[in-house]
Amino acid sequence: MKVRAFRVVGEMWTRWGWQKFNIEKTGIHEKEVLERVLSEIGSRHRLKRKLIRIKEIRELREEEVEDPLVKDLLSLTSITVRYGRR
Repeated sequence: MKVRAFRVVGEMWTRWGWQKFNIEKTGIHEKEVLERVLSEIGSRHRLKRKLIRIKEIRELREEEVEDPLVKDLLSLTSITVRYGRR
């Protein structure tokens, strides 16, 4: 499975009205990225999902990515996850 970069464009409700956002995330599937964005915005801004409108999710080519963290994650060949204490 290849990790891909996605850009999520949408808006969220704040006390001043609808606020636009653009977020770049990595993921394998579009649904995975959508779930993560809804979870993070809802948690960070204390919003229910019905107050978050997703307008577009699109896959990005490597040269279109602007977020440095996403660029670094795309360039990795493998990731090692360790559980427990050393």
